[in-house]
Amino acid sequence: MQDITNAHCFNSTRKLQQIVSNVSSDIIIVNQSLISVDDVNKFFSVYSDWSKTSGEKLDGLSTFCRALILNGKDISAELFDKKIILKGIGLVKNTYWEEIFREQEKHPLIVNVQGEKCPNIWILGALNGINALHEWSITNYLNKNNISTHRNVAILKLNEIVNEKGKKIKVTNRFMNKIPSIVTALNKNELKEFRQNFNPCIYASLHDSDSFLRINDASIRDIIKYISQKKISFENYFEGFVKTIAINLAKIHDLYLIHGAYTSLNIKLDGSFTDNEDFLGTSYLFSSNPSLIEEQNSFGLHERTKRIEKFSKFNKSIYLYLGLYYNDEMKQGLGTVQSLCDKLKISETKTSSMKKLFLDIYFDNRMNDIFYGYYDKSSAKKKIKEKYCIQ
Repeated sequence: MQDITNAHCFNSTRKLQQIVSNVSSDIIIVNQSLISVDDVNKFFSVYSDWSKTSGEKLDGLSTFCRALILNGKDISAELFDKKIILKGIGLVKNTYWEEIFREQEKHPLIVNVQGEKCPNIWILGALNGINALHEWSITNYLNKNNISTHRNVAILKLNEIVNEKGKKIKVTNRFMNKIPSIVTALNKNELKEFRQNFNPCIYASLHDSDSFLRINDASIRDIIKYISQKKISFENYFEGFVKTIAINLAKIHDLYLIHGAYTSLNIKLDGSFTDNEDFLGTSYLFSSNPSLIEEQNSFGLHERTKRIEKFSKFNKSIYLYLGLYYNDEMKQGLGTVQSLCDKLKISETKTSSMKKLFLDIYFDNRMNDIFYGYYDKSSAKKKIKEKYCIQ
C-alpha cells in the first residue's frame, strides 16, 4: 500500500468560515438530555450574514452549503468533545454562490426546480419544517436500532432570515408569496401548495468532534489525524470503515428503509452516516405514528402524506420497489469505498479487495432476502459482484 504520510499527499480540508447574525426563532423540539432550552435559544438562533466583514463566525464546509458548525465545548462541559451542526441557516458564502447570485440577482433563499412535470422544489440554504421533523423521527428510530448516525439536538422554526444585504426579513405569508416567483414549472395550485407548506427551520444534530467530517470534505491530513487519535493502523482504519458502512447499510435495509443518498457526501470519517431527511421505506412510511402526525399537523403540512401515496402507487410489488433502491444503494456504498481509495491513492488491487469486503460484510449482515424478489441472497450476491466486476 502506498505511503500516505508523504508530505506531497497532503491537501487541506475544504473548510470555510461564515459570519452569522442572531435572528428570531421559536423552539419546536429539544433533546433536553443533551442541552438546555436556554442554551438552544442562546446559541442556535443564527443565520448566515453575507453583508458583514466582522462578527461572530462559525465553521462551514464547502460541500454542505447550508450548515454551520458549533463547538460543543463552547456550550457546556458535557459537550466538550462534540460538534453541533446547524442545518438550514442560509448559504455559506463562497465564490461559487457569489457568482450565482451576481448573475441572477436573487435572494440567498433562492428556489431551485428539478424536472418539469413533477418538479422537486427546494430552497437553497433553507430547510423545510417537514423535512426537519422527518429527520428527527427517523434519526430517533435509527438510534433505537443501534445504527451509527448522529443524534438529534433541536429544531427551531425561523421567524426571520437575513438577506444578502444584511437586512432581517420576517418570514410571513407575504414574504413566502415572493419566494417562488421565479418558478416557471409550477401551475397556480402547485405554487399555492408550495407556499403553504414551506416553513424554514434550523435542525441541530450532535456529532463526535474527531469524526464529524464527511469523506468528501476530509483531507488526507484529517484522515491521518483521526487514525492517530484512535491509535490504530491505517489498515485497521480502512477495513473498519468499510465494515461499518456495509453493516449500517445492511441494518437500514433489514428495516425496509432507504437512506436516499448513501454517498461520500453523507458518510463521515468513522463510517457513520448523516443527513437523514431523505429516508424512505415501508416500516417508516406505512406506519401510524401519532406523535409524528401531531408534529406534522402543528406545521399544517401534508407533504409526507402525499409522498406515502405516491410511494405506494409506484409499483404493485413494494419489495421489488425496495429492491431497486437497495441495489442502487449498494452501488453508492461501493462508490464511497472508491472515493476513499481515490483520496488516499490506493492501488486498484487493494480497492477491488475493499469493494469485495464491503459486499461480503453487507450480505453477511442481511437478516432476510425478501427484497430480492425472485432469487435468494446467495444468487443476489453473485449477481451484484458480476454486475460491478468484483471477483
